[in-house]
Amino acid sequence: MKGNEMEWLTNWNENYSLAILFFGLAICFFGVIVYLFMNYRRLLGEIKNKEKLENELLNKNTRIESLSKELANQIEYEIAQRLKSDYTHEYLFENSLNAIILTQDEDLKIIRRNRAALKLFGKEILNHNILELFSDKAHKKSVFEKITQLKTSRLRQNFRLDLCVEDSITPVVVSIYFMNFAQKITLYFAFVDISDIAKLENELHNKRIALMQKNKEEAMGKMLGNIAHQWKQPLNSLYLLCQNLKEMHQFDELNSENFEKYIRMMAQQIDFMSKTIEAFREFYSPSKNKE
Repeated sequence: MKGNEMEWLTNWNENYSLAILFFGLAICFFGVIVYLFMNYRRLLGEIKNKEKLENELLNKNTRIESLSKELANQIEYEIAQRLKSDYTHEYLFENSLNAIILTQDEDLKIIRRNRAALKLFGKEILNHNILELFSDKAHKKSVFEKITQLKTSRLRQNFRLDLCVEDSITPVVVSIYFMNFAQKITLYFAFVDISDIAKLENELHNKRIALMQKNKEEAMGKMLGNIAHQWKQPLNSLYLLCQNLKEMHQFDELNSENFEKYIRMMAQQIDFMSKTIEAFREFYSPSKNKE
């Protein structure tokens, strides 16, 4: 009996040990599974985060590429517009019909000129002082005064002068003002040839003088006609008085009383004629008073 109990106890201990062993192994296996599952989830999260980061990075790269293309297109457009603007400015500057000169503000040294300026002055004028282009001292003084007024008032100066170049005179209108060129403040001189306008002015002046002369001649003709009309009756009276005096002398009827009477009547007619001349002379003479 005791031998059976001992054997059962031994078997139970062995079974208990095996159960504990299997239980421990199960716990270890479960722990391994939990560990692997947790690592899997962690790895899966890391993969998702990595994919998310890659997607964000891809989106950022796409946006950066898009912005870079837009920026490149904008820069290309601005460069094209600037080149176009510079070309247009250069074309207008060089092909302007008016002579244009740019000078430094400090010493009035010419730093740029267009073809019209070269043609107007008939020589190369770069690196010359702008005042050296005016041979007439009065013109040189006038230009210098206008430059001084421009620097003082900062307002555009316009004036007219007769430019003397190689014994020829060209009437021009000069315009002076400040402008930016090559990041510097420069003086801009524009010379507008007004030879055609001056020619028209001379023609109009000559026509005005001719018209005034014609009006003057017509006025003189009218005045002489009026004088002749006014003198016609007094002259007839003088003629009749002279005829009467002659007849009275022939018939011995001319005494001192009649002679004085006729002389007085003739003097009255002559005085009337003199006053007529004086009245017309005062009417056609220039007067300062408005009438």
